[in-house]
Amino acid sequence: MRRSSPEHSEGSDAEAQRAKIIGLGAGSARKSYYPQLQEKIRDLESKQLTLMDTVRTLEERESELELLVEEKNLLLKEVHHRVKNNFQIIGSLLNLGLGSISSELEAAAFSRTKRRIDTMGMVYGQLLQADRFADVDLCELVTQLVNALYYDAGKPSVELAFDMSCPDLFLDVDRAIPLALIVSEAASNSFDHGFPDGRGRLRVSLKEGAREESGTLYHLVELCDDGPGFDIGGLPPPGSSLGLMLIDLLASQLKALYAFDTPPGGKGTRFSLFFI
Repeated sequence: MRRSSPEHSEGSDAEAQRAKIIGLGAGSARKSYYPQLQEKIRDLESKQLTLMDTVRTLEERESELELLVEEKNLLLKEVHHRVKNNFQIIGSLLNLGLGSISSELEAAAFSRTKRRIDTMGMVYGQLLQADRFADVDLCELVTQLVNALYYDAGKPSVELAFDMSCPDLFLDVDRAIPLALIVSEAASNSFDHGFPDGRGRLRVSLKEGAREESGTLYHLVELCDDGPGFDIGGLPPPGSSLGLMLIDLLASQLKALYAFDTPPGGKGTRFSLFFI
């Protein structure tokens, strides 16, 4: 019998091993793992389909949420618009009432009430103009409000100066309305009593600072005129007039502090409102 050489035997074994590794022959490694590989592929395909369904569901939910947000914004816009219109209607009714009043004191009271109504309506008007439905730009509100009061006062020789150092300061409606009313009362006090000869200067500022003790951030609104200042005896107590009473009550509502004093130089009146 013919015997194979050792080299031939080793070559045959190597070929058989190679065939087994690359997937040839009945006992190949590829053939033995093939069912498991197919199962893994089917599992991955199933997970891919599930993931695609999840993505589609999330996209549908996102579209639904966007639609709900849009509907909510439209409703809020409509509500703000109606509130603003209601304030305008009340103001118009007060104007009609003014025509039938002969007493100057009563007419002045009607005018002050209308001014307060207009101030509240201005907050909602700014919400509509800025296309924001939750908060108000305080710098724009204070500037717009003081300018409106200035033109209503009819004192063109009075100079207005604004120093707004707090851009991007926004307040929600519940805080913006009382703050606007406080500013309206303080500015009206200057226009009514601070410029008896129709001349002078009113400086309006909005600043940001921090308390030294706690480091708490606060904001400061100041209105300072160069008029004659307080009468002898100083400022009347808060309850002595409706305007001062409103400032006191609204400051408490805002958890704010306020003060009337004489600015450096000893002339005029300065109103300061500190709030967080």
